[in-house]
Amino acid sequence: VVPQGLNYNHKTEGLGRFSANFLARIIDEESIIAVTGGTTLSTVAEMMSPLNHHLDVTVVPARGGLGEKVEIQANTIAAKIAKKLGGKYRLLHIPDNIKKENINYILNEPSIKHTMNYLAKTNILLHGVGSARKMAERRKVSESKIKDLIKQGAIGEAFGYYFNRDGEIIHSTNSVGMNLEDLSDIDK
Repeated sequence: VVPQGLNYNHKTEGLGRFSANFLARIIDEESIIAVTGGTTLSTVAEMMSPLNHHLDVTVVPARGGLGEKVEIQANTIAAKIAKKLGGKYRLLHIPDNIKKENINYILNEPSIKHTMNYLAKTNILLHGVGSARKMAERRKVSESKIKDLIKQGAIGEAFGYYFNRDGEIIHSTNSVGMNLEDLSDIDK
């Protein structure tokens, strides 16, 4: 069952179902799972079957939100997955696009610090890769900047980084949460 008002297709549903089943197989007791937002990850949460037994897992959003549809926000996805696993979740109540000068101030907020401590211990990460144009539009980037990104060859986006077809970073945004440097420390 797909949430009303979201535009899913059969490929997204298939990927969501496969990812949900894969996640269920790799979870260990006491796992800390970080998730990003987006339609594919929302589908993963929807396609997960509730477990018959509870796991002592914690699910956290890997990054802040873009302030749009709540159904595809990382906070919502983290809560849904935690509920289906019988685990706990922590929320990250911050925007994904944030001015660089505000990041250190926000990181000192106790509730943000607490969630960031969980993120630092993440051993499973579920994240999507979005279209560069669509993600720039979702981030309310100006049309001239979008055209510039596309002209530079941007085709994909993950963790606020825009990539060309060779995987080279073309542009990055400021945000609180996981970034590419954190990925090498995560087991799965």
